[in-house]
Amino acid sequence: MITNQRILCVSSTCWEEPGELQVIAEFLSGANNIIWISPFGGISSNLLPRIDRLTESLTIYNPGINFLPLSFLGGFNRSRLLLHAKLYLLEKDFDPDLIIIDSPELLKFTEAYKKTGAKALYYAPACKSSTIPRAEKQKAAAMTDFNYKAQSIPGEINEDEYMEMIITQVREISEIICKCS
Repeated sequence: MITNQRILCVSSTCWEEPGELQVIAEFLSGANNIIWISPFGGISSNLLPRIDRLTESLTIYNPGINFLPLSFLGGFNRSRLLLHAKLYLLEKDFDPDLIIIDSPELLKFTEAYKKTGAKALYYAPACKSSTIPRAEKQKAAAMTDFNYKAQSIPGEINEDEYMEMIITQVREISEIICKCS
């Protein structure tokens, strides 16, 4: 199991949009210090950044509204998000040991923090797998230290079965990281 790590989770979805990676981050926060970076919000988001400390070891950073939501500015907006996150992490004196991303669009984070010695994991959620071009997936796999492709979760599943699947994913991710480190 991954323990005593400073983990930066950068997601293409907000914390408030629950998914597998949020549950995994919450599970890992029991033995690690985790900061979750949400993407810029839409027009109904907070105007300024908001920080929610859910537990002693799990903090959610919401960077606020995206003033430039134009699709052709995607790369620029991801660079801005990286800058916002770096400033926040600098203020918190948080140097991540592990970066977890769930989209190839977030590779700027892995590039930036691999320079400081952090390892990077590309968590490929099953629900997004078919919408991401193969070239983007290959680029993410090449630029990260570890890759994990999540299994799809059946539609009819109870809470105990869901948590067992999440625990299995955490074990598999931990094995990948521990084996390669």
